[in-house]
This record gives sequence, C-alpha cells and structure tokens, in this order.
Amino acid sequence: MKNGKYNLDKWNVEYWDKLNRLLELLELNRLDIHVALHDYCSIKQVEWQYHPFLNNKQGVEFFSREAEIYHERYFSAMTYVTQLHGVRYWYEPMNETGPREALDWHRWAVATLRKFGVPQNRIIGSGETAYDDDFISNLSKQVRTWSVHGHARPQAVLEKYPNVHSKNIIISTDGGRDGKGPADPIYGWRGPNKAQMANIARKVIEYGHLGIEYKPRDAVTGRYIWADVDKVDVSIIRAAGRVFE
Repeated sequence: MKNGKYNLDKWNVEYWDKLNRLLELLELNRLDIHVALHDYCSIKQVEWQYHPFLNNKQGVEFFSREAEIYHERYFSAMTYVTQLHGVRYWYEPMNETGPREALDWHRWAVATLRKFGVPQNRIIGSGETAYDDDFISNLSKQVRTWSVHGHARPQAVLEKYPNVHSKNIIISTDGGRDGKGPADPIYGWRGPNKAQMANIARKVIEYGHLGIEYKPRDAVTGRYIWADVDKVDVSIIRAAGRVFE
C-alpha cells in the first residue's frame, strides 16, 4: 500500500514466504490444503480500503473485465506454488459467492483455474445464503464440489439439497449459529460441540457426502481480527476425526 492504495502490480513477498512455509508443514504432515481465493464477506464489508481488489492505484473494480488480468496473475501464482510443493489441493474461487452479478465472474474463475491445471472435481463452490435459490442453482452447476453452509447441528444435514447440482457435497459449519459449541465473540453465533460434530460426521458417512468444513468460532478475537489458532478447541475436530477413522 502506498498513499492509501494498493499496487496490484507488486507482490507481497512476506505473504508468499509464509505460504511456502505453511505448504512445507502441510506436505510434511500429509495434509491437504483448501484455498479460498476470495471471500465475499470480505468484499461486502464497509472496510473496503483494506481490500486490494477494491482499493488500488490501478482503479479497477473487483468484477470488472479490467481486473481479470490481476485475478489471473493471483490464481497463476497460487496454483504454481501449491503444485510445486506436491500438496493435494482444493480451490474455492470465492467463499460464499455473491452477489448475483458474480455468476459470470465465477464461471470465468473456474475456467481460469482449469487452464492452470486444476481438476474440475478439485474446485469448490459455495453461495451467499442470502441470495435466491435460482442463483445457488446456477452457481452450483459450474462445479462438481459444493460446500453447503449453515450447519451447527446434525439435524441440519440433509441427504439431498434440492437447489445444489454439484455431485460432491461438503457439509460446512460456516454460517451455522445454533449449535452448543464455542461462540463467536462478535455475533454470539455458536458452532457444533463435540457430540454434535461427531453426529455431523456420522450423517456425512450415512449420506455419502465428501466431508466436513469446520469454522472454529473460538478463533475470532475481535472484529476484523479473524484468527488466533491457539484459542481453537481442537477436540471438536478430533470428535469428527474419530468417526471417520
């Protein structure tokens, strides 16, 4: 950032150094990586000045054709460094994709990832739950793997999601708010506790879904300070892992 604006023609070297270290640790521990390339919640927040694709000296807007070259460079660098380390990867063009105007952008993003060698079944889609069923339906047709958000209790897990056309389903606790687990200190939303998480895992096995995406609400320490991993109660994750063993 210079003079209050980001320069999209310059790389943040420190970020890529940290990412390389993370990938080394993942490879060492034989773990996959799920990369959310963009996040709609970060785009729609009022603090737009902290987002390079919303506040830049080039003057491009996130969903504009002029911004595509910068998205493509970012996608290219991310796929290159991930594939370089040999870590099994998943890419999500945008977490909780929105608004409706994003439909064409998301289609372009999926095609661009495919161009960089990402298999179709390794591209994950997810939709902003505030948008209509038709939007979710059309968005899910673009990918084979879909993350269904809003699960904090096993009772919320369905065998079929009528408006989702993707073949592989990931059950996500992101957006879930009525569980008995740790609470988000900002909104008070609660994810699953250990018992609920284990039963979500049992539902995943019963219905043949791909897996679980867990959002640890106890990682949040304040508004726009999103992650303190040392605060996370990993026993909740282990509860699902024991079911999957």
